[in-house]
Amino acid sequence: MKIAIICDPHLKPEGSKRDEATGLNARFLDRVKSLEWAVNDARERGCEYLLFGGDLFNDSKPVPYQIMGAIEALSVKGGMMLIGIEGNHDMPRAANEATALAPVFAAFPGAGLSYRPELIDCSAFSLVTLPYPRRAQLAAALPNYSELSREEGDKLLAAALIDILRGLHAQCDPAKPSILLAHTSIDVSEIRGSIMADRDICLPLREIPDFTVAAFGHIHAYQTFAKYDR
Repeated sequence: MKIAIICDPHLKPEGSKRDEATGLNARFLDRVKSLEWAVNDARERGCEYLLFGGDLFNDSKPVPYQIMGAIEALSVKGGMMLIGIEGNHDMPRAANEATALAPVFAAFPGAGLSYRPELIDCSAFSLVTLPYPRRAQLAAALPNYSELSREEGDKLLAAALIDILRGLHAQCDPAKPSILLAHTSIDVSEIRGSIMADRDICLPLREIPDFTVAAFGHIHAYQTFAKYDR
């Protein structure tokens, strides 16, 4: 089985150049075309699953033309099963608001959207999801969190996430490959660009359970952890 994983397309306008045919921001259309190319390439390679690792947009409230651009790009997926998680840019600002991903995934019957860490049985493999961690929700379960320094609190939150991943990993079928699809930082990640490294909960690499494949979005740069024996 072949599985495609795509993360962080950040469909957003940038700069002032306009496309003459549509009047839309040219850089936004470039991003849409790039996403469409990647999805189409996955389909042509015979992938059966398309896993999306977060940050489809750059804002939690995309406007209609951005939503339509995302739907058009993903519509070339053919019969690939689409499963996605929230990135930090996709997450709503208020509890009663829908995620930015909701209207896009609703356009594809059968598509799955994971809002919390969970185990999903995908017949040929076990999928564990870790959307971008909601700091307030995790902190609410930790006694005396407000009395801790930021560094101490983040270590506790990271340990809590590792415990969650260990529990979900233990539930994976050992007869199948296991995949972790996550949108968060790792403590030894090489950071580039305007990533929220100073505000992220960073998972300790050595503590992440031994999934067959662990795919992380969010950092916007290719990472290799061979020197850490992972």
